[in-house]
Amino acid sequence: MKNMASLEETIKENFRYGITDMLILKLLTEEDKYVYQITRDLEEKSNGVFKVSKVSLYIPLNRMAQRHFVEEYKMPIKGGRYRKYYRITETGRNYLNFMEKEYRALHKSTLQIMRGGTETPPRGKAN
Repeated sequence: MKNMASLEETIKENFRYGITDMLILKLLTEEDKYVYQITRDLEEKSNGVFKVSKVSLYIPLNRMAQRHFVEEYKMPIKGGRYRKYYRITETGRNYLNFMEKEYRALHKSTLQIMRGGTETPPRGKAN
């Protein structure tokens, strides 16, 4: 059973990895956020299902910054320190729209398969 638990955790990680960018971008449409806010919102808005560490978000945020989906900027806080915020760009909004459409189509077709059928007759066959 130890191997099964490890496999289940790997599967969860793979599912999360595939949608992390989309979820981060969606949260950034609400307002500019810093990493702690993003991790908190992911956990709260998913009812605890989507828990990620702050450190693990830097990889997708840096990747999205390189692709110009998000911009980074710093704001001063107490003690002469700065907090790094992230803002979604227009390119990021376009990418998010594409990802949402693809996710919905994939989700719908996955549900159809898992339910053992289709909602519409196969092509070329009449009712």
